[in-house]
Amino acid sequence: MAFKLSRENTFTMNVPVSTPVDDKVEEWSFKAKCRVATEDDLKGTKDPLDYILVGVEGVEVDGMSEAELLEYLRKRPDTRHAIQRRYREEVIKKNQGGSLLS
Repeated sequence: MAFKLSRENTFTMNVPVSTPVDDKVEEWSFKAKCRVATEDDLKGTKDPLDYILVGVEGVEVDGMSEAELLEYLRKRPDTRHAIQRRYREEVIKKNQGGSLLS
């Protein structure tokens, strides 16, 4: 039986984050639900994370709705870069193999 691809393929990944707090760095993580994106999916999108990041678990900010929280995590430098790094690891690096481009 063939694997059925869908334009709505999503996956959940653990996202470790290092956040500076006062004089130290706090290590923590959350789960991000992401959509697999093609280049065509991202055309015309200002920020790829607007398309890719569709949900989170294990992190909250008092008074924020889920939509506001997603936007906040997309904009914060520590969480933004952590999401991008893990997405590359999960989707791109696992499928490059021994390519000269890796």
